[in-house]
Amino acid sequence: MQSHRVIQPHVFEPPALKAAAARRPPLKMPGSWWLWLILLALLLPGIYFISSVWVRIQIEPPADEYSVSGLGSLVLADGFLALPGRSYQVKASKKGYQPLQTLYTASPADSQLFSARLEPLAGIIAIQSSPPGAEISLDAKPLGVSPLTKTDIPQGRYQLQASLPL
Repeated sequence: MQSHRVIQPHVFEPPALKAAAARRPPLKMPGSWWLWLILLALLLPGIYFISSVWVRIQIEPPADEYSVSGLGSLVLADGFLALPGRSYQVKASKKGYQPLQTLYTASPADSQLFSARLEPLAGIIAIQSSPPGAEISLDAKPLGVSPLTKTDIPQGRYQLQASLPL
């Protein structure tokens, strides 16, 4: 009597390929990865300086301090480097003046000027007279009758006049 055997499948790998795979060194980039990193670190600032434009800042009266924020801005002495087409937030302040906060969009022109004027802070004037009811004028413009309080008076020197009607 004959016995029947079941033949099991077997994965075939040619011995030459198996040995070659074991001997093959891992793939490497030409040079070392850190050399590529250094090259990239040197190349990116160069691309930025070539593609950026100079924007000179002129603020009247001269601000005590100013700042520029936005992607790619580099603030230097009296201006900043900007990338064309991008918007930058410019802030400036000076004691006695309203703070400035505005957006500036750089154009492709090589040299540009950002100019702004700081507005003086408004003041408050409160006037009382004895007796009350005096007509009050500021630089010959009527303000009202005392006692009175006025806000938003621009900073400066004025001639104040009070007179009681007869």
